[in-house]
Amino acid sequence: EPEAMDSYEEAWRKGAVIGGHSAGAMLWGDQMVVSGESRAAMKNALKRIQNGDYAKMFILEGRTGYPSMTARRRNMSEHSIEVVGGQLRAMMPWIAKNKLVDKARN
Repeated sequence: EPEAMDSYEEAWRKGAVIGGHSAGAMLWGDQMVVSGESRAAMKNALKRIQNGDYAKMFILEGRTGYPSMTARRRNMSEHSIEVVGGQLRAMMPWIAKNKLVDKARN
């Protein structure tokens, strides 16, 4: 049942993306950069996970075609660092040969 596993993996991936955007933390290298504001946001995110609010929001987001996540991804893809990153990756053909993400599906 590859389809069931694909669906599970896609749901997990989308949950991680949505959760990451709403938690307010940022990675810097291999360390998490946490300010007082992001710490409070993470505590709030944990509270929303524990009381079921996050699951309800995630299910509703999925039922409506992931509009918030799609808009966030679109806005992020237009950021100058993403544009320049795309141009740099295009200059490195060996990267395209080893892609882990199938852009046609994700």
